[in-house]
Amino acid sequence: MKKIFLAGVIVIISLLIVSAVYAAFGVETPVPSLIQLLRGESGRFRFQIQLSSDEPENMFCSYVLKNVSDLIIEFDNPGPLEIAPGKSTVVLGTVTAPATAEPGKHTENFCVSCRKANNPEGAAVMGVYCTPEINVEVVDSRTRENMQIPPKPAPEKTNTMLIAGIIAGAVIALMIIIFLIFRIRRRKKQ
Repeated sequence: MKKIFLAGVIVIISLLIVSAVYAAFGVETPVPSLIQLLRGESGRFRFQIQLSSDEPENMFCSYVLKNVSDLIIEFDNPGPLEIAPGKSTVVLGTVTAPATAEPGKHTENFCVSCRKANNPEGAAVMGVYCTPEINVEVVDSRTRENMQIPPKPAPEKTNTMLIAGIIAGAVIALMIIIFLIFRIRRRKKQ
């Protein structure tokens, strides 16, 4: 009887521990699953992070490269990203095969971790996924086209028309002030 009671207590404690540490988010495998690149060429990829609708609050999710290959990888948004319960976000990135890369398959891994938005940096991490892989086949000549992923957005440029308008307005205002000063001086001389 003691053994059954002890086994029951262990099961209950195990269930409590598992429910306390379950990951409240999921990570999609990067798309495309295999990117074919020439040496020195770049390609685009994406993956998705989805937060469970059971999660009561927003979470901040980060992704970190393991740097196990010579591939050069840059995320469009280095993170962390805030995700609302039941919502998902798409993470876009660029992978470049170095000019010195050997032909063949190259794989880079990264880890995604999320923490509750109301906790300080690094506290109460709700789970870590380190299985996503970015797979690249470095080739001497392409045998197929890669899936089209939107290009990295260009940095916002200052509106040149707005700047030109401000400068023109300042020049006109300065000319009016100079004109008024000369006009006032003429009247004083008369």
